[in-house]
Amino acid sequence: MKITDSVLRSFRVARTYQENSGKVNCVDYSPDGESAISSSDDDSIVLYDIREGRPNRTLYSKKYGVDLIRFSHRDTSTAVYTSNKLDDTIRYLCLNDNKFICYFPGHTDRVVALSMSPVDDTFISGSLDKTIRIWDLRAQNCQGVTNPLGRTVCAFDPEGQIFAAGVESQTIKLYDLRAFDKGPFAAFETRFSRVCEWTGLSFSSDGKQILVSTNGGAICILHAYNGSVLHTFSGYNNSNGIPLQACFTPDSQFVMIGSEDGRVHVWSTESGMKVAVLDGKHAGPINTLQFNPRYMTFASACTNMTFWLPFFYIIRHEYKRSIFLLVVRAQDPVPYLDDYEPVYFPENTESDPPPGTYQQQILPELGVPQHHSEYELETEPTEPGPLDCREEQYPCTRLYSVHKPCKQCLNSLCFYSLRRVYVINREVCVRTVCAHEELLRADMCRDQFSRCGVAAVSGQCGSLGNSCGKSCGGC
Repeated sequence: MKITDSVLRSFRVARTYQENSGKVNCVDYSPDGESAISSSDDDSIVLYDIREGRPNRTLYSKKYGVDLIRFSHRDTSTAVYTSNKLDDTIRYLCLNDNKFICYFPGHTDRVVALSMSPVDDTFISGSLDKTIRIWDLRAQNCQGVTNPLGRTVCAFDPEGQIFAAGVESQTIKLYDLRAFDKGPFAAFETRFSRVCEWTGLSFSSDGKQILVSTNGGAICILHAYNGSVLHTFSGYNNSNGIPLQACFTPDSQFVMIGSEDGRVHVWSTESGMKVAVLDGKHAGPINTLQFNPRYMTFASACTNMTFWLPFFYIIRHEYKRSIFLLVVRAQDPVPYLDDYEPVYFPENTESDPPPGTYQQQILPELGVPQHHSEYELETEPTEPGPLDCREEQYPCTRLYSVHKPCKQCLNSLCFYSLRRVYVINREVCVRTVCAHEELLRADMCRDQFSRCGVAAVSGQCGSLGNSCGKSCGGC
């Protein structure tokens, strides 16, 4: 199914889990989209089963701590993570038996970037020691070191042959993995002049764009071939300098990021316009956000972990005292959905649906393990639907033009003519107002007319008041 503006605006919270006592600082999906993993400041690693829609297991790294975490290449039973205690060694962990497979020492300062190759067991790491190291999961020793001459963040491209380094929050350097010792084959200064630090890089699925995450109130998309700024996205709250993680949707048509006020903001990469603002009722800032690479769902996290689904996909179905999530999947060839076979309801197994229609896939029973605490037992899917919208009345007086017969007489001769007259019809109309539309309008209004508030306080409404009144309801 294609990701569109309306689909993104329909996303609602499907599940919220309170597995962590500290801030969730990283979330990653497995390449097949069926598992998710998160790391937290409370030194916990939580595994989630996406098909069953619940936490699967919780592991701890109390001795070393855990910061950035990634699934290894095509293996959901192992993960690589960085430490925020004791030392700056990267660790390779078997998730099944909670045992370390290998250590990767070498960095002398905190690791701030970790990127896995999409094609093999290679991965790269960037550190505050101003180096980027290249590793292989099959060997403990570092495979190579680059010195970009500054604080760096880094990421692989979709082909796994090139990686980008963002240096000192102003320069992009591109390296060929097969000849990294020769230095970057391309380097360009960016004109993204915001006063903030770059906290992450990520490539679009076609490799043509680079998304730059920051700890300020703006993120940007750069052209991957020449470093030019294609779009700058702002209008979300981040006044405390939190390193908020942004992401592309799998088709690279949209960019998403959380904010301090617990909302998710979405922009179009084609037009650069904001298309949605989603309120997930997060208790704090959304530190990290990731879209599933194969299913129509994404995760956002503060201290709680929240999974989202399009609202018209969320159907509560009581069947044998169980609650199922019915995930509708299109038959159109979508690269991140075509690996799976649908499972049908019994009444739908007699015949195949006609082409172009939707099939319903039943996720397994969303039960809650007995060892979970009481607050998890009380967690239910949010179904805002009609509650998010309301009807309101407004005056819609209209001026109608009608033709009215008029009799005119001249002596004994009379004739009729149709004269145009105007009638005022005072009407009261009803319209439906939805919460997400109001949020989007308010954010777009703040973006476009940020001077209105200043003018109102300073008493300089004047001519500015007219434009403010038309778009924002008054200066």
